[in-house]
Amino acid sequence: MPCHHNLEAWLHAYIDGCGLGLDPKGPLFRTIGRGTGRLSGTRLIQQDAHDLIRVRALAVDIDTKIGNHTFRATGIRAYLKNGGTLEKAAAMANHSSTRTTQLYDQHDDQTRSRWTRSSGWEFELSLVGDNRSTGSMNVSVAHDR
Repeated sequence: MPCHHNLEAWLHAYIDGCGLGLDPKGPLFRTIGRGTGRLSGTRLIQQDAHDLIRVRALAVDIDTKIGNHTFRATGIRAYLKNGGTLEKAAAMANHSSTRTTQLYDQHDDQTRSRWTRSSGWEFELSLVGDNRSTGSMNVSVAHDR
């Protein structure tokens, strides 16, 4: 599956750092064993992942409701904007129809996610394509008051 080169590096660091390479068929994201402080063999369920994202967002005063789908949608939009095909994007998203994936297609717009903090600051993550042949992108974060 295509991904940003930084994500690939971070995933490899996570896998190597947690020893997950020793269990290549095991879940990528796992729960922490009770009282051990170590990853267990049990997969992290979707609701727990969503809760982790919400807790982290609230910890930095982001009031906008974000979750797992926020990152999924931004990734699909960035892939399409950087020259990815609708058919491959649908397969990556596990959509049975490209009509569903077309809802994410915003080629004329910069792919962006915007979050608002309770302090009034607004943060925007923009994924701007710089090389359509490789699908690489620039990531910039801006804030306005």
